[in-house]
Amino acid sequence: SIGDIFQKEYGTSGRVIAGVCILFVSVICIGHQLTAISFVFEQFFHLSFFWSVLIAYGIVVVYSSFGGIRAVVATDVYQFILIIAFVPLIFFVAVDHLGDLSGFMAKIPSEKLDIFSDKQAMSRAITMFVVMTFSALDPSFIHRLIMAKDEKQAAYITKITGYLSLPLFTIMGAIGLVAYLI
Repeated sequence: SIGDIFQKEYGTSGRVIAGVCILFVSVICIGHQLTAISFVFEQFFHLSFFWSVLIAYGIVVVYSSFGGIRAVVATDVYQFILIIAFVPLIFFVAVDHLGDLSGFMAKIPSEKLDIFSDKQAMSRAITMFVVMTFSALDPSFIHRLIMAKDEKQAAYITKITGYLSLPLFTIMGAIGLVAYLI
């Protein structure tokens, strides 16, 4: 387990600290996922948020319980394909709504691009950095590394994830700017 890895390298205190961080990250990740699924259920099925959360939670528990790690990995692959396909598509449709890419860039207020001029924006950026740092302890990420056939494959997976994350997060941030402008 992740705790075992940290205990081997950092002793019992490392195991405890890792356990607390992993618990924190896991609760936040599950909350984000359930909230996102619930919003979809609200929009498409016109259910209350409460019932949407219960149904979403039930679906996650059932497929995880019966399918195990393979079901979770299969779901992750499916989500990956959807994210890689639809996040850029959403961006281009949203920019098209504003006119074109050059028009979009011209409409962005300069203060939205300079995080150092606004203390509140800087505190948000620091918060995001901390959250993203903790997400490196996501149990599913660590388990995928452990499932790799060797260190070379684990390093390759980590590099590819990093290379894909930068443009993906950039596009997601740009979608936020488009939403702000709309």
